[in-house]
Amino acid sequence: MPPAGTYRVGPSDFFTPDDLAQDAKTLDAQIKQLDNLLQDSPGAPEVWFDAWNVFYARWWAFWKDHFGGWFSNFVTAFNDSNRDDLVSFEQQFETWATQAAEYGVKIPDGSRVGPRTKSGDSIDNHLKGLGLPDLNSIALVVGVIVGGVVLWKATK
Repeated sequence: MPPAGTYRVGPSDFFTPDDLAQDAKTLDAQIKQLDNLLQDSPGAPEVWFDAWNVFYARWWAFWKDHFGGWFSNFVTAFNDSNRDDLVSFEQQFETWATQAAEYGVKIPDGSRVGPRTKSGDSIDNHLKGLGLPDLNSIALVVGVIVGGVVLWKATK
């Protein structure tokens, strides 16, 4: 059973190769769990199962091509579009899991990890993620320095 909680990486967040790999492992465990549960729950229409199999095959190809070792994890994390693809798979999986539950699949409580939808795509959030002061503090310090240089030049 995959761990309950949240994924580590969201859209536009800073992340390490290990963060991305851990999220991929979490998603892979959830996809495999749902696939196993679907084998015992024939309540969904056949066309839905066919579409699920297409999703599963696309996920498997992405997983196989991008994760599996230190080097592949590093190279995958180096390209932000891979992070975006992983977040997209997380969001798609959430839709599949919700539909499966509507068709009577019993997903164990606490086993689903909801996708991250909040974006960390602001300079202030990125600075906080690096442990740096917020944007207002940096702007104040830069303003004081620029003002000091202007005053110093004006007195010469």
